[in-house]
Order: sequence, then structure tokens, then C-alpha cells
Amino acid sequence: MFTGDITVNFTYSLVWEQSDIQWASRWDTYLSMSNAQIHWFSILNSLVVVFFLAGVLAAIIIRTLKKDIANYNRLDEEMVSVLF
Repeated sequence: MFTGDITVNFTYSLVWEQSDIQWASRWDTYLSMSNAQIHWFSILNSLVVVFFLAGVLAAIIIRTLKKDIANYNRLDEEMVSVLF
């Protein structure tokens, strides 16, 4: 087990270079759609995960609501039996 003190220095440096590219077109290189491939598996996988999580959430909410409604109905029946 280490018990001594260690000092670690992190450094970095920058070099700013002037460019001839206009500000409005700086992303054109990255956003060009040449040879674009649609990743259908990733899209389908994301949709499956979203629908699965929505189903789990819906099941939890429905189960909770059923229990709450059953408790309210039971309390309502008890109140009616007490009053009459």
C-alpha cells in the first residue's frame, strides 16, 4: 500500500493558426454527405430499446394505478358500510 505523496503535473499547449476558410463554411468538410451509409441496425436497436423501456414503464404505472384504484374502492366500500 502506498502512503507517500505524489504530485502530478498535467500540461498542454495550443498553436493558433489563421485559416482561409470562411466562418460560415467551417463545418462543410464534416457535414458533406458523400458516400453516406445509413446504419439501419443502430436505428432499429435504438427503437427496440426505447419501446422496451416504454413498455416497462407502462407496466409499472399500470400496476401501481391498479393497486391504488383497488385501495380507493375498498376504502369507499368500507365508508359506505360504516355510514349505512
